[in-house]
Amino acid sequence: MSMKLRLPNLSAPAKTLVSGAVALVAWAAVAGCAVTGPRVDVDIGADVDPGADSGGKGASEPAAQTAAARPQMSMGNGAKNWIVVDGVSRDNNVLSFKEVHINGNGWLVMHPFEDGKPNGDKYVASTYVASGTTQNVDIEVLKGVATGEMFIVMLHRDLNENQVLDFVFVDDRNVMDKAVFEGSRMIGHAIPAP
Repeated sequence: MSMKLRLPNLSAPAKTLVSGAVALVAWAAVAGCAVTGPRVDVDIGADVDPGADSGGKGASEPAAQTAAARPQMSMGNGAKNWIVVDGVSRDNNVLSFKEVHINGNGWLVMHPFEDGKPNGDKYVASTYVASGTTQNVDIEVLKGVATGEMFIVMLHRDLNENQVLDFVFVDDRNVMDKAVFEGSRMIGHAIPAP
């Protein structure tokens, strides 16, 4: 299978960030997925040809039809759930987000980047957020934070309403307190620490 990411006009660090974000969204490896965020937009569906090397000419017609039939995945904010990532501030190891809105009680969770890619199998910080809009949400990264260090910040629903983050895998990609999605959009962002 050949796969080509089109990353026009992005710096090398931005390309690393985007490819890492693609790795976090498990479905992004499937042809036809798109990963979007507030700062970058990556479309890998049009250039994926699972049957043969495209030779830089794009996908074959059958591959394009297959890609079009698959649901598109994305990262970002939704209509009912969001994280305001503009203006994130930091005081030592505590990051502060201006606003978080979650439809149901849940968690603001931060996943680390390791070797240039996000690691969704572990988290480095979490804070409980009640259903609705919460202003000035603080989240402490216990391992410490370096300026420019990359994280995925996302929402998880407290499904059993016990106010304990149940970060226990129930299958090969989901934890008990599941990531918040609106349709095919995962509510989350790749951000550098301020």
